[in-house]
Amino acid sequence: MRCSLLCSGLVLLLCGLVVLAAERTGAITEVKDADKFEDGKTTIVFQEYNKKEKVGNPVTLPVRRDAKVVRPFIGKAIVPPPDEPVKDGLRNERFTKVNLGENGVRVRILTEGEGDKETVAEIRVYGGKGGK
Repeated sequence: MRCSLLCSGLVLLLCGLVVLAAERTGAITEVKDADKFEDGKTTIVFQEYNKKEKVGNPVTLPVRRDAKVVRPFIGKAIVPPPDEPVKDGLRNERFTKVNLGENGVRVRILTEGEGDKETVAEIRVYGGKGGK
């Protein structure tokens, strides 16, 4: 009896943790206050896409101070190498207004929290222009 109660409590806890993290695919169209990244005051404007179709309106999301900005390995390998960090993170020239252009850069973001407390924990940059 105690074992089944303990196991069911553990399952509920794990389900709750999974609900708090979400992964979205889309494009970053603007980076605001990239120079304040260490202070945790950087925000991104993110447009979600589903199969090259815009989903909803662009949203502004805060980026956590310890957020990772990486370029994942794409290809076939038995043991894929680890994700490569993007030099200078969101301060990289790839995220300037000139290089983002109108459609932004394609990314997959991992967010934590919900509603007003949602923050970006990881940004995986796939390159290319978003929405094309």
